[in-house]
This record gives sequence, structure tokens and C-alpha cells, in this order.
Amino acid sequence: GTEVELAAYVAVGMVLLTSGTVAAATLDIPLAAYTAYRTIVVELSGFLPASDGVALKVQFSTDNGGNWIASGYNHIHLCTESETGAGVGVFSGSDTSIVLTSNTVGNLIGNAANEGYNGEIRLRNWQASAFWPRINSQGYYISNNATPAGIATSGGGSNETAQDCTALRFLFSSGNIAAGNYAVYGLT
Repeated sequence: GTEVELAAYVAVGMVLLTSGTVAAATLDIPLAAYTAYRTIVVELSGFLPASDGVALKVQFSTDNGGNWIASGYNHIHLCTESETGAGVGVFSGSDTSIVLTSNTVGNLIGNAANEGYNGEIRLRNWQASAFWPRINSQGYYISNNATPAGIATSGGGSNETAQDCTALRFLFSSGNIAAGNYAVYGLT
């Protein structure tokens, strides 16, 4: 769960742009300083919610984090639980954010010390104002189920307006981010 461990997974051609720890209501990542990179990759590790039983979400900004878009997102993530192999999908054609994890009771992110979320989020072609900004992600977290289970997620989403995406905001569906490590990489 450290920045050194995150760096071990960096692909050739990727440049570390910023990294750190977070304990706040949101993790806001302005992108205006990174226009030389075609793809932005965000690695989240040990991302632990303050509240038990929440979903992880992401929102976009078009003004480097001054304001956050709170409508017009479409997304789908498939979530598979390790104890039974059961799958659940989370999706929407019109939402206030992109949901990166399950939002089904019993399959939400747990907040015990050994629970939380690890994952990678990619924002490609983020400066192409003629396209809807979009991400894809994959992750793994420990659920808040009575018998905690691992849940693997994979999916993506976009905002339904052609525009630049100049910042990302990560937040839980309820409560703060209690702890977490992040690293942001650029790929040319």
C-alpha cells in the first residue's frame, strides 16, 4: 500500500506526475499542468472510507477543479464477489457521477482496517473537446458483508457532453476518505 509499491507497477513510458496520501472529504486531482500527456492514469491504494458500506465515485471538471459536473454521467461496472462468484452490475444512463464499485447492499466497500479499495482509473484523450470525456477502471476491494469478501470490478463511464476534462474528483457515496494513497501518471 505504499507509493514505492505503486511505482513498481508503472509501465514503460509512464511518468509519475504526483502522488501522496489523502484523508479528506474528496481527492481532487487538477490536470491543467499535465497537458503534455495523452493519457492520465490514477492508482488508488488502501483507499479506506470513513463510513462502512459505501461506493466509490468519480466526477469531472472542465475548469481545473473550480466546479464539478454533477449530472449527465453514464457508466457501467461489473462486480464479481469472491465467496460465491456471484456477479452484480452497477449502471446508469444518467447519473450525478461515475460509480466505480457496486452500490448493492452487502457488496459495498468496507471500512475495517483490512478492507478498502485498490484500483486503476485511466482517462484517455482527455483534452479532445469534440468527444465525451471518459474513463475506464478496474479494481478490487473488500466488502462490508457479514463475511467480508473480495470484489473485483471492471468498467467505465463518460459524461454526455463533448468537452475537455481538466480535473478528477474521487469521493465515497457517503462520508469522508479516512485514508488512502494515490499516484498519478502521465502517458504520452
